[in-house]
Amino acid sequence: MTLCAAGRGWTNVQARRSEDLQDDPNDTEVRDRGGDRGDCAALVVVVGGAARRVDGGARGRRRGERRAGDSDRPARRRGEAGALDPRRADRSTISGRVHAADGRGIAGATVCAGSLAPGLGSEEQAARACTTSAVDGSYRIEGLLPVRQFVHASAPGHVPGQYRAGPGRRASTLATLRAGQETAGIDVLLAAGGVELKGVVRDLSGGELEGALVSSGFAYARSGADGTFTLWVAPGEAYIEAHHDGYVKGWMMGLAPGMTFEIALTPESVLVGRVVRVEDGAPLAGASVYAEKHLDTSAQAVTDADGNFRIVGLKPGAYGLEAFHDEAYGTGPESAVLGLGETSEPIVIKAHPAFLVEGTVVIAGGESCERGWVRLVDKAVGARAGQVEADGLVRIRGVLPGTYEAQVECDTYVAEPSYEPVAVVDAAIRGLRWQVQRGQAIRGRVVLSGGTGSRGFHVGAEPQTDAAAARARTTRAWSEPTAEDGRFELLGLLPGRYGVSASSGDHPRLEPPLEVDCSKDRTSRTSW
Repeated sequence: MTLCAAGRGWTNVQARRSEDLQDDPNDTEVRDRGGDRGDCAALVVVVGGAARRVDGGARGRRRGERRAGDSDRPARRRGEAGALDPRRADRSTISGRVHAADGRGIAGATVCAGSLAPGLGSEEQAARACTTSAVDGSYRIEGLLPVRQFVHASAPGHVPGQYRAGPGRRASTLATLRAGQETAGIDVLLAAGGVELKGVVRDLSGGELEGALVSSGFAYARSGADGTFTLWVAPGEAYIEAHHDGYVKGWMMGLAPGMTFEIALTPESVLVGRVVRVEDGAPLAGASVYAEKHLDTSAQAVTDADGNFRIVGLKPGAYGLEAFHDEAYGTGPESAVLGLGETSEPIVIKAHPAFLVEGTVVIAGGESCERGWVRLVDKAVGARAGQVEADGLVRIRGVLPGTYEAQVECDTYVAEPSYEPVAVVDAAIRGLRWQVQRGQAIRGRVVLSGGTGSRGFHVGAEPQTDAAAARARTTRAWSEPTAEDGRFELLGLLPGRYGVSASSGDHPRLEPPLEVDCSKDRTSRTSW
């Protein structure tokens, strides 16, 4: 499929299935690279005018070391409520190498690991364990929780990057760590072309803050004694965040290079309290407590052995509280109102009996989903949701009795039209299985009029609604920004007709969208 842009319109458009292209010597650059049955089209977007799997090298393994992709699953200690509690397990280690496209190791790179795993508190999710790569680009980070971790790296003169295993949109960006083991081969590729971004972190009085964790995308730095920091980022618009103990997270947007970023942090407010069973007042350990400010921020913490919680980093305002546990659910008695820098009086949350619903999200063919969630909805009772964890596992805590509709989302895959209802009565439910399909795919390239690939484009596919089937289920897809070769892919589409368009910060959205027919087993030819 070729799209040629003349001004703001599209001309000379032909759509062909990717298998048609395989016999066309003029279109070899857009041949399907495999992976998805049901590819409905491969296309080239021509703009007028102006990943790969990374494995460890031949290094020997240390005792207890794993490679990315190893499937063994050692036992992990259990928490008070029977949930897997990584805090009580042996710590893990992660190692790998930071390198350039030619394989050369990059010395002096800042490498950081972190996790957004369900069940962690806000402080744990905001924490980063960082190190500096050695002369050969190698790094090793110890003392990590045995949960899925991301690894980001940045270095002078380079665009920051992250660990990626596998090609395209379905690349894995998380390494699954096992208790007491080392996961090796978690390598990061950095492209040249990064620019220097400088700034300073201050408090409300204007004083400099030392030790703030400053980040922009995959790049991290600590502010010095004078509050200043330096990051290496991609040129253009940059979003900066700064975290410091005792303060609310601060942020700023701007352009790099050329401007100095100044971030002022305000003192944090704190919620403290205790979660107990309503029946007997016994403390609930391992409950996740969420504080939410309406239409604004939220934060969470996990109760200790005595049921106590402490939620930090909050802005002033009124917060609602909810507690989720494998065996209970409760809400705060009323909104908790916090002033600037204030710590609340202890709040008691009384939790009523509730249950755990556990299952796995699997891809047709046997693989497990990596990114997604499951939401359970009972219109009379309410909704509960759980995020996909390692090996496709989903744990939904604090579910009240009811009959729930399961809504399943797995990134770049297609859920079934419906799933069996989940009836929660008086006990936990385990062993559920929700399957998703690969769906249709559109792949191609965005190129300049001279044939050179164009980076930084976002390509999207929007369903073209059929008036005769206005209530039919639809899907939409968006690509990651195109790389240097201009390649993109749109995955997880239902059969149907789609409008495909591309845009970037340097080019207007090309209109009208190209119409692509993704009907099953159909070859489409369209021209404008």
